[in-house]
This record gives sequence, structure tokens and C-alpha cells, in this order.
Amino acid sequence: MDRRGQVLLFVVVVAGVLALFASTLFFMIMHEGRWSSKQKRSSIAFQLAEAGANRGLWKLQERSNNWDDIPTGVFYTNNPGYNNDVIYQSSADRPTWKYRIQITTTAGAEERKIIGTGAVLRPGSTVPIDTRAVEIILSKAAITSAIDAPEVDTSGGVLVHWGPIVAHKELHFSGGAKVMFPRKFSVGQITPDPPYLGGVDRGPDGGHNNDTDGTPQDPLSGSWHAWNDVPIPPAPQVATAAYMQAAKDEEATLYGGKFVQHYFPGGISFSNLRDDIGDTKNYSHLVGGKAVEHTRYAKGTVKLSGGYFGMGVLISEDTVSLSGGGKGAYTAGLLGYQAPPTQAWREYGRGTVLNPIPSPPAWDAAPANTGAVSEYPADAGGHVPASVNPMFEFGNAALTLQTGTKQAVSWYGFINCKTFTASGGTVIHGSILVGDTVADAGGGVQVYFRDGMKIQLSASTPTRTSWKEILPSSYGSW
Repeated sequence: MDRRGQVLLFVVVVAGVLALFASTLFFMIMHEGRWSSKQKRSSIAFQLAEAGANRGLWKLQERSNNWDDIPTGVFYTNNPGYNNDVIYQSSADRPTWKYRIQITTTAGAEERKIIGTGAVLRPGSTVPIDTRAVEIILSKAAITSAIDAPEVDTSGGVLVHWGPIVAHKELHFSGGAKVMFPRKFSVGQITPDPPYLGGVDRGPDGGHNNDTDGTPQDPLSGSWHAWNDVPIPPAPQVATAAYMQAAKDEEATLYGGKFVQHYFPGGISFSNLRDDIGDTKNYSHLVGGKAVEHTRYAKGTVKLSGGYFGMGVLISEDTVSLSGGGKGAYTAGLLGYQAPPTQAWREYGRGTVLNPIPSPPAWDAAPANTGAVSEYPADAGGHVPASVNPMFEFGNAALTLQTGTKQAVSWYGFINCKTFTASGGTVIHGSILVGDTVADAGGGVQVYFRDGMKIQLSASTPTRTSWKEILPSSYGSW
């Protein structure tokens, strides 16, 4: 081929490339407007859903008896428009922007659920182009987490069961504590980063949605276990003055003719405390031959050591330090001891005792809670929703994970302090609320969340325990 032929071939090739580039550019320009419009509509629908959820929140808090009227149905009779029965328009000049609101109950007696659904309609039509939905769950249960602290540090073989961990600053795990359960919430950093703890902008829901009802938006159903986005529910504020007075009132009663101290103007060290057997030497007692929960309040540091078992509310204006092994052998669900939470299965969507880190530890790994029994404490089988055994025995080495554990309990109840430390074989069946600094646990510490505790708070407004985007429901028209 002579030089003129080569030049002609080069020109043809260049012309073809330019034509391909031009057609691609034309395609992108033609569709950019559509993509941009779709993204804008989706964003508007999401904002409308949030507006609906916030309006539902306002209505729920408008009157004190609205909360109690919802289960009876009286609420819907007196307040039309809050059971997806009214279509709200965002503004008069935006006739295609609509939203619906539903306020209802959940499986938890102390919970209420608000769903806001937003839609952008086709002009002149009742058919939506884009829809989004937001769900908020509120609770009047005073305490909703196993550990709540500004910062949480766990190491060694620390395990937390049946309830979430909440950190208002940072959340750190190391060693055997680096497991996938339970759900973990943190305003700030969560370390180590995924894949061990997962949680940010992953999966079809953005990676921080807890699909507790089995709806199909997240095929892992309950996979959300780490959340480092806001909003994190604020820490409960305990009515400490009321508990200080309660401790003083309680110690004014003579038990067996002996004074039993419950209010401590300084610190106190308990060695081998046994509330279950009435060891008055160590400031405990029985009432009518039965173990009871007490209120203890200390201005200084509280130290518990040896083989001990304490029951009730323990508040320190300084530090609570626990070490040694527990002596509380009992069956949760019998003789007045609180049964395992019926919603405990929520905490094991991505990890269990038998399979703490799915292999491979990727976001799309199969759920570790397969539906078999005894994959986590009190596991009676099933996945979403699952069955939780109504009884669970502490301190019996012969039992399976479904029915019990050989570990005996160190503290049964609620602990509130500025700083918390625990080590050794400490086992807590209750909840820990740390006010100022850190909840630091190491060694073989285990915490089993106890729900249903009626802890007196300084504020009685409902607490938002969950916020997530869900798949919107379908409606015949808008």
C-alpha cells in the first residue's frame, strides 16, 4: 500500500473513532438529564418520607395518651390521617409531591413504629414515579441496650448477648471480643473497620439497616450490626436523686433486727457479696425468705470482688469496678427472674457464638444464624423472626446454649456510673449505663441484656431506638 493509501486508511480510522466518540457523547448528553432528574425525584421522595415520619413523631408526642391509645385503635378514630388513610400534599405549589403516615405497634409492648412514605407523581396523574419510605421505632422502655457509654472498649473473650451496644463517641474491639454480634451503634469511629464489623454504605440499604421483620430489602435479614451514622439515640438520663433517696429509705428498714446499709457517702468494697442468701455481713438481706433486688447508691468508687452475686440497681457517682467470678445460679424466666428478651434474635443476624465471624467475612456472606437451635444463648431455632427460649439457666454446666450456660451471674440488674471496668469471669444479666467516660471490659466478661427494667429517668419522653429506610408499600393510587 502506497503512502496515499495509508493516509486514507488513517483518516478512515480516525473518522470512525470520532464518530463513535460523538455518538457516545450524544448518548450521554441525552441521558444525563434523565439520570439527573431521576436522582432528584428519588431525593425528593426520600425527603417527603422523612417529613411524614417527623409529622408522625410530632403527633405521637402531641398528647400523652396518644401512645396508649394506639393499641386499642382509639387513636385512629380520634386522629384520622395516621394509618395510611390520608394523602398529604407537601405544598400547594407542588401538587405532585405527596406523603403518607402510619403509626402502629411492634412486637415490643413498650415500642411504637412510625412509617413515612414519600412519592413524586407523574404530572396530572395519581401514579408515582419514585417512592421512598422511612421507619422510626420509639421506645418508652427506659433501658434498651446491654451497654451504653461514651466510649466502649472490649478485649479478650468479652461477649455481649441479647441487646445492642451503644457508644456516643467511639467503639473499639480486640482479641476474642472482635465478633459480629450483637448490633453495635457508634456516633464516631468503630474499630476494627469492616469486614469484621461492617456497617457503612454497603448492601442494598446502605449497610446500616436492621431488617428485623424479614422484608426483602435486605436478603440477609438482620445483617445490620454496626452503625456509625447519626442519628444515634441519646443516652438515657437516670433520675439519680430519686435513687439516692430510695437507697436511704431502704436502709431505714431493719432486716432481721440489723441495720443494712444502702447509701454510701464515700466508696465501698464488697467482697463475696451474696444477695441471694441474705448475707447481712456484706450489706444484703432476704425478705420473707426470698432474694430481692436492692437499690445501692455510692458517692465514691464501688468495687466488687471474690465470688459474689448482687441484685438490683447499683449507682456510683464515680467508678464501678467488677472482678472475680459470679455466684448467681438461677433460671431466667422462673421465680421472678426476667426471661430472655423475645427479640434477642435481632442481635445475631451476622454472627453467633458458634459462628462469630462468617467465612468469608464479607457483607454478602450467608447469615450466621441459620435457623438451627443453640447457635446463641436461648436460641430455640428460626431465623427471621426467630424463637427465643422462655427460660435460660445460669450456672449449670450440663446445659446447651438453648437452655443455659455454666457461667454464674455476678450482677442481676442495672449499673449506672461515670466509669465502668470489669475483668475475670464477671457475668452481668442486666444493663450498664456509663455517663462520662468509658466502659472497659476484658477477659471472660459476659453481658446478657435484661429487658423490662423500669428504670426511673429524669425525662419521660420516648426514646428513638431505630431509624432506617425500608422498601415502600404499594398503593393503588396517590
